[in-house]
Amino acid sequence: MPPTEHWTDEGKLYLCAIKDVFSGRIIGYSISDRMRARLAVNALDNAMSRRRDAAGCIVHSDRGSQGGFN
Repeated sequence: MPPTEHWTDEGKLYLCAIKDVFSGRIIGYSISDRMRARLAVNALDNAMSRRRDAAGCIVHSDRGSQGGFN
């Protein structure tokens, strides 16, 4: 999922979520005050740390500037 922008009382925050298209669940995410490539990498790391076995997993991206790692 592409990063989304959320306004708070303290300013802007960005959320990047990794969605399992089979189950429809969010399996990993990352939140930051800056929209950088690290936001997407941290979300992917978070998703992978929650899985026991990542064999056969495929990451699809719209190849935006934050997710151009695939």
